[in-house]
Amino acid sequence: MSLVGEERKRHIMERIEAEEKVSVDELASTFSVSRETIRRYLNELEAQGKLKKVYGGAIRIAYGKVEPSYTERETHYTLEKSLIGKKAAELVQPNEFIYIDEGSTPMKIVPHLLDITNLTIITNSFSTANLIKDYTLQNAFTGKLIFLGGEVNAYHQRVSGTFSEKMLEQFHVDKAFVSVDGMTMKHGITSLDAAKATLSSRVIANAKESIIVADHSKIGVRDYYKIADLKEIDYIISDKTAPIDWSSYLKSNNTYWITAK
Repeated sequence: MSLVGEERKRHIMERIEAEEKVSVDELASTFSVSRETIRRYLNELEAQGKLKKVYGGAIRIAYGKVEPSYTERETHYTLEKSLIGKKAAELVQPNEFIYIDEGSTPMKIVPHLLDITNLTIITNSFSTANLIKDYTLQNAFTGKLIFLGGEVNAYHQRVSGTFSEKMLEQFHVDKAFVSVDGMTMKHGITSLDAAKATLSSRVIANAKESIIVADHSKIGVRDYYKIADLKEIDYIISDKTAPIDWSSYLKSNNTYWITAK
């Protein structure tokens, strides 16, 4: 799929989230392409589980989505996540106190932080904490690691809940690197899990700078629980460029989109 094709698919998802359904004829007119091209886009989006095709168009999937396990997520878009992790690490400076969220994308930041001196990292991710622990034992990481307490979710290898939120109140980090399940211009950044959404929202509120790290599969997707509006975010780092129709909104709210290549 070309970059133009990916951009059109993002727009289709934006439309379907806002209007619940889309028409092949209307989309063909909007993009000035054939109906067959639109049907191909809809086939690809349906194969990804993002919509349901119906006669003459497609509708938003109404049944509940289930958040994939950490192990499942770890195998998806591995190259893209590595590029995002490397780019995200470029924002980190010596002596900073940073938050690294749970998830397979934020974890990719860690290997690129080893040469940054006097870092303090706080995380709610068992996988990220274990990786930093291993680097510490190898004398590759010399900073500090703080692991949040809270309710353990073994399936997703994270902690969250009231205890985690209370602990977070004690910290005001320089930068928070946050994962999401979806993001749209209208509905902001969202999660499939209520506890994760609440914790991420608290992190963003207490951070000097908030950075979303998300591969392109999250763009144009709205999930159940809102974390924050895009205007509350300082940076978004993804492997694809921002949707064209987001540009003015992002610029007017000083939200900077960084494309990892």
